[in-house]
Amino acid sequence: MRGGISMLSNSAVYFKTIRYNANDPAENFILSFCEDEKNNLWVGTDGAGLKYWDRRTNTYINYGNKLSSKFITGIVRDNNNEIWLSTWGGGVNRINPKNNSVTPFSCYNPVTKQVEKNIWFVYKDSKSNIWASATNEGALYLFDRVKSSFVLFDKSINNLQCMTETSDGKLWAGNYSVLYSIEKESRKINKVTIGNPVRCIHEDKDKNLWLGTQEGGLLLFDRKTNSFKRLTTDDGLSSNTILRLLEDKEGNLWMSTYNGICRFDKKRKTFRNFSVNDGLQSNQFSFNAGIKLSTGEFLFGGINGFNSFFPGDIKSFSQENHLLLTDFYVNNQPIEESKAEIDRHSDKIKEVSLDYDQTTLSLEFVALDFNNADKINYAYLLDGWDQQWNYVGQNRKANYSRLPEGKYTFKVKTTNFKGGWNKEVSLVSIQVLPPWYRTWWAYSLYLLAIAGGLFVYLDYQKNKEKLKYKVKIAELESKKEKEIAEKQSSMFTYISHEFRTPLSLIINPLKKAVQKESVQNGSSGSDLAIAHRNARRLLSLVDQLLLFRKAENDADSLRLSPINVNNLCNEVYQCFVNQAKDKNIEYNFTIPDHEIVIIGDYEKIEISLFNLMSNAFKYTSIGGKIDLKLSETDDEVHLEITDNGDGIDKKDIEVIFEKFKQINSKVSIGTGFGIGLYIVKYFTDKHKGTVSCTSQPGKGSTFKLTFLKGDKHFENAEITNDVQKRSQLFDELIIDDSGDNTSENTLSEADLQKVMLTEKRTVLIVDDNTEIRNYLIKLFAENYIVYSAENGEEGLKLTKKHMPDLVISDITMEEMDGLELCRKIKESNDLSHIPVILLTASKNPETHLQGINDGADDYITKPFDDEILVARVESLLKNRSNLRTYFLNSITLKENTQKVPVEYQEILKKCIDIVEANIHKKDFTIKTFALEMGMSHRTLYTKIKIISGQTLNAFIRSLRIRRAAMLMLTEDINIAQASAEVGFEDPKYFRQQFVKLFGMTPSEYIKKYKSSFNSDLNIIK
Repeated sequence: MRGGISMLSNSAVYFKTIRYNANDPAENFILSFCEDEKNNLWVGTDGAGLKYWDRRTNTYINYGNKLSSKFITGIVRDNNNEIWLSTWGGGVNRINPKNNSVTPFSCYNPVTKQVEKNIWFVYKDSKSNIWASATNEGALYLFDRVKSSFVLFDKSINNLQCMTETSDGKLWAGNYSVLYSIEKESRKINKVTIGNPVRCIHEDKDKNLWLGTQEGGLLLFDRKTNSFKRLTTDDGLSSNTILRLLEDKEGNLWMSTYNGICRFDKKRKTFRNFSVNDGLQSNQFSFNAGIKLSTGEFLFGGINGFNSFFPGDIKSFSQENHLLLTDFYVNNQPIEESKAEIDRHSDKIKEVSLDYDQTTLSLEFVALDFNNADKINYAYLLDGWDQQWNYVGQNRKANYSRLPEGKYTFKVKTTNFKGGWNKEVSLVSIQVLPPWYRTWWAYSLYLLAIAGGLFVYLDYQKNKEKLKYKVKIAELESKKEKEIAEKQSSMFTYISHEFRTPLSLIINPLKKAVQKESVQNGSSGSDLAIAHRNARRLLSLVDQLLLFRKAENDADSLRLSPINVNNLCNEVYQCFVNQAKDKNIEYNFTIPDHEIVIIGDYEKIEISLFNLMSNAFKYTSIGGKIDLKLSETDDEVHLEITDNGDGIDKKDIEVIFEKFKQINSKVSIGTGFGIGLYIVKYFTDKHKGTVSCTSQPGKGSTFKLTFLKGDKHFENAEITNDVQKRSQLFDELIIDDSGDNTSENTLSEADLQKVMLTEKRTVLIVDDNTEIRNYLIKLFAENYIVYSAENGEEGLKLTKKHMPDLVISDITMEEMDGLELCRKIKESNDLSHIPVILLTASKNPETHLQGINDGADDYITKPFDDEILVARVESLLKNRSNLRTYFLNSITLKENTQKVPVEYQEILKKCIDIVEANIHKKDFTIKTFALEMGMSHRTLYTKIKIISGQTLNAFIRSLRIRRAAMLMLTEDINIAQASAEVGFEDPKYFRQQFVKLFGMTPSEYIKKYKSSFNSDLNIIK
């Protein structure tokens, strides 16, 4: 293949760059050269094969397709004008230029029994011997022309990278670390360790042996002492890797490197470096790629073609004060890789802006005076930092660290040929930016922050003064309030004491009147008994308040004496025996056989134990269990009261001993002030004892009183031997707690059954005002069975429990108001049939509308007229009689003209269908009936009672008789068969019940209605 070659030149330095193909990098990666007898050029490439360049026609031939490998590492021409090629991966090739034929040769290693194909170079010595060196542990081979093959020269020589023959006939070669001296005839070999790969060897005109190494610089080797002198970049080399060495007419050494081409002036011992800026193909050159042509022209090959030049054309020049900044490092990184902002002029750095943390700088500079480079001295100054010039001789590097923010100018000056100093030159301006916290806007923020802080401080001081004034006012108010509270408390205590006198005058006459009435009438449930019980209750509450007042003021000191704890516990135990029997509670008292004695105040310990026992009975339901246990250890006495009542939540245990603290419970808490447990703890603490509680909701509670034995815990206390008796207060507490605790809304099972079977209607009164509630109870008590509740939540529970015929509820109440109560009743399938009348003092039409929307059957505004309220109640309940008439007509197969709600019609139809479907089953019971209706027994009973006025058994019996009547009217069967068909085994009993329901005998009924019965509508006409 033939093609043109592009040539580029630099007019100033006279370097020519030759490239074969700009579009194929492989063709421009030059590895080796060779000149033939016609002065034409053979060029080896890395991967693009061999190029034959005809310099007269400026064309080339590509030998790539004919060779064993396109990776050409070395080229030589022998005396027969044949071209020898070393290749990577293809052994050695020989080209005959006459016919362009190619002959491959292999290098067989008899030691390793392998053919080595990676040949690094071929070399022709002065006797036209062809040498070849294999790499990758490869050996040195010599071509045997007789055998026409390469033979192993010496197995100890391997990995040679270069070879040359000196004037004394010796061969010198180098590998990765050793320099070899080879005597061809005697095959004597000497080795000298270099330490770096030897890439090229050259003997100059003065018989000096120069070694070019990889990363080891240029070595001047002394063959007599086997020592060497090293020249590196510190001496002016452009790179410490020397790839190829050539010598010009003047004796100067020219070498290709990894950083351009360098010329070494042996006389002046100075280096002049050339780079891509001087016209080179690039700064990187290749191994072995260098040759001196017969014309004196030098060729050096690299990765982007090769350079051609005549050394004599490149003249030395001096340019006074021509200083350049060669390198600039920031934090040990080139400035181009840093975050610095760079301002360039003519591709030169002139201004640099650095962040505050980029202040470790390294600057390198050079003067462009190649002739006098070894005589130039330097001095530098960083204006703005250095106080004086830094005179550094030939060192061309300046280092700075931790520069503060500011503007700096880096200046350099050099000496001239006369030894004086040239004018300084400013190479670069540097600005170090401050950190964000030292910028102008940061200082502005600081100023604002200080101003804001000052404002806040002044405002704080102002508010502090206001607060002091408010605190002073609050202290005065608190003191005043405390005085007022003290006066009120004193007044309260005085009034409470005064209450006892009239209460005593009330209780005693009432007691006598109740006893007298009981003797005469044998009854204790009259109004006088109720008045007497509540008067006692009021006296008890007054005494508790007095006791609390004493505890609050810590004015009630202990009256200490020895106490027989066995007797004290027994006395409290006996107070609740009757109450345990009334509530069917298992009541146990465990006591040791021996007496236990402690020092304490008998009255206070007894009241504490009584309060705990009273709470246990209050929160333990009928049929429960309560235990009182007395035990002791060596130092302590323990009193435990255990019940299986409601229990206390864990979160409430921590606060139950606080004053006025009442926790939620199923038991009404409106009978006290929430001070009982507080007084227990207070009296126990006064005795240096402890009170504790363990409880689980639903499983019960255990309260434990612990008292210390002896009297050491009472400091300077007076102890008497008087036997203490219980106080009047304790007697009053006993009377109160042993009284009738039955709720006005609690009925026994017998009473409940009696209520359900009575003809009286039931009414539930719900109102949080006690006087209104009692008034309404009195208003309806004569003609109705009345239940009452004080809020909506309790009212809903009683509605579900008693299924009243009608509910009268106030609207505004705590817990649950009347509107929500009405809505919940009407939304419940079990309760929706119950009429609801709402009472309110509000005349707001929106409230009235809300009540109607929630399903209220009537709405009455307070104050109300008794007669109107009673009339509306009777009117609503009268509708129940319409239901019973509708039921009776349906049972007796008569046509119904009554208008009743659809839901009752559907319930009655469903009942008839279920009973008729199970009429033949002997195991059909009321329980089965309730399950199929999807109701509880109680709900079904209430529904049937409302619709028919009958019990469930009577209702089912009526439906059986109805079915028998239909059978007798539609089928040809007698009375006995019809009664047996519907489950009546006794025809006589069937006839009695039939007459009771229809008012005539079965035979009379058949005779009268058989012809007029409509079987489609199931009615008689």
